[in-house]
Amino acid sequence: MDGKDSLCKILTSFLEIGKSMKREHLIDYMIGRETSWLLKRGYTLLESYASGDNRDEEHWGEVIDQAIEVGYLKQKSDGVGIMAKGKKYLQKPVEFELKGEDDDKGFDAEKGNKKLQSIVEDAVKDSSVAAGRAVSTQRKRAIIQAIDRRMALDEFASNQGLDFEEVLDDIESLVAQGMHIDLTYFAEEVLGADCIDELMSYYESAPTDNIELAVDAYGDVYSEEELRLARIIFRSKK
Repeated sequence: MDGKDSLCKILTSFLEIGKSMKREHLIDYMIGRETSWLLKRGYTLLESYASGDNRDEEHWGEVIDQAIEVGYLKQKSDGVGIMAKGKKYLQKPVEFELKGEDDDKGFDAEKGNKKLQSIVEDAVKDSSVAAGRAVSTQRKRAIIQAIDRRMALDEFASNQGLDFEEVLDDIESLVAQGMHIDLTYFAEEVLGADCIDELMSYYESAPTDNIELAVDAYGDVYSEEELRLARIIFRSKK
């Protein structure tokens, strides 16, 4: 069956929610369950709340899982989140074929989530770091070692007890101080090579790599986190 309408509803919901959400909470949100978790955060007041109440929990679980498989959504450290590919899909939706409902019998959600656990995550606030910002020698060494091991940065942040934003701040500071840091491996996992090329072209032609200007130009397609990742790659190549 074609799940285009259902996929669009989930992606639209993510744009309104503005952050990642655990799988079970997302399903509750789509079918309109007034759980204490949703009520406490005011999510039941959003326009897209209960937009999928014509479908059951099994259906929405299937849509989420298949959307993760093809890269429209991604399993992150703090839940499921929308990716740039999902935002682009909303601009020009195409057929999204769902496997039969019977094929989902026996699906182990926990096992599926663990398989997808290696990916980054969550929304990052706007932040611009001055070149002179100090990074401790210990943290600097830990960041470099993590990147050398091609470690997912959200996983590194969690292990260090840091916010992901702090890690990006530190990396931007190190780059501003002249250190070459290659995050291509991580950005390709999050964005894909084609999207990185697109953003490299933007930064190369833009009068400045100011993040606010980048958000104005691409904020409807890419998150600030994604734009910052691409900017780090761009600055490291200069």
